[in-house]
Amino acid sequence: MKQDIQNPHDKLFKETWSNIESARDFFSNYLPDKILANIDLTTLQIRKDSFIDRELKEFYSDLLYSVTLKGRKSYLYLLMEHKSSFEKQTPLQLLQYMVKIWHLHLEQEGFPLPVIIPVVLYHGARKWTIGSEFLALFDDSAKELKEYCPNFSYVLNDLSEYTDEQIKGKVLERGVLLLFKYVFQPGYEEKIVEILRLIFSVIDKETGLEAIESLLRYIFSTTEKSEEELREIASKCLPETKENIIMKLAERLMLKGKLEGIQEGTFKGKLEGIVEGIFDILKLRFSEIPEALKHRLTRIKDFEKLRAIHKKALVIDSFDELQTVLDS
Repeated sequence: MKQDIQNPHDKLFKETWSNIESARDFFSNYLPDKILANIDLTTLQIRKDSFIDRELKEFYSDLLYSVTLKGRKSYLYLLMEHKSSFEKQTPLQLLQYMVKIWHLHLEQEGFPLPVIIPVVLYHGARKWTIGSEFLALFDDSAKELKEYCPNFSYVLNDLSEYTDEQIKGKVLERGVLLLFKYVFQPGYEEKIVEILRLIFSVIDKETGLEAIESLLRYIFSTTEKSEEELREIASKCLPETKENIIMKLAERLMLKGKLEGIQEGTFKGKLEGIVEGIFDILKLRFSEIPEALKHRLTRIKDFEKLRAIHKKALVIDSFDELQTVLDS
């Protein structure tokens, strides 16, 4: 069943904590008390889209937030870095990010420079074995000259160090963190049932279908279970009133994965590849495609228009619903 989605861990991380309420919930539970005592989380803003240049966008892959310091007009940045595998050079990467951010801040807003607090969320199979200071990258001989070495600390959240009970937050965010915690461990697929039951218990209260789509996409990308086995999992987790909704979402995601695989694979975005992908989607959903529609689709040479059509093809209930996009 595993879908070929490039770095599904990073994708779910960004989809979850790009939501400001989810980010606020995470920081309120996983930042040290000393930091929480000095910031006002009600002022938290995502800064990646507004405070970035092209060079940094290519270089910097995770999430950047600003937050006001309590009782002062100044603020600091929270740099949230996600790691699904152990990388000893992480502190060096963080320093590179921080210097880039300071340069941009200087160009856009001037002095004084803001404090940047790096936060690392880690859930790799290996234990995190280096200290949470930049100086941990140097050997012991550097201790005598440490005043000449740059140094900073980062907040490390290694999920393997938390029991399930210690993983806090709202249900959706807890579910994501639990999936991250177990994804590389034996027994992950059995744990999925427990985690989904937790999440689906509040689907009508705290989560929307878009969030559930993200979770299902992640599970499809990280399990070897077949479609039938995933359906069985859903039946164990869901009351009947919700099972049909979730399985429709699952079917749509599987179709979406098929199309994305075509686009990212052999055809690599060529027009004919996208058209073939649309044909596959429509055949899976409706069995037959009218010849006139096939002919019309093959004559379209507008890449963006074809992308809009393939998105629409995933959700339509009849061919007539494609007409608006075709006529645009």
